[in-house]
Amino acid sequence: MVKTVERVHRSTDKFPPEVQATIRSMLSGRWPSGVERVGFPTYADIVEHCGAAGCPVSVSAIARLAKRLRRDGGGLPIIPDTKNRLKLVVRNAITALQFLDAEISN
Repeated sequence: MVKTVERVHRSTDKFPPEVQATIRSMLSGRWPSGVERVGFPTYADIVEHCGAAGCPVSVSAIARLAKRLRRDGGGLPIIPDTKNRLKLVVRNAITALQFLDAEISN
């Protein structure tokens, strides 16, 4: 007898395509247009954005989606070595300092 595997129905699969695209974009480190924030979006930020769009979702659902996208080659960035991680941290720090400097100057 052959064991069949049923497709898992994820909560994010029911979202409108534009919300799904925004989630993938945020998981890739890009904020949606019109949102001015410093650094990369966190899972909590994604949950907040989905809730505001009328698509409530849990942090664990976002984490499972990110894990699946990384596993299946969904284009999410994976930083391969310490040198690149350090570059990313420094770039984020510089961006944050520039943002703060601009805020203080105003």
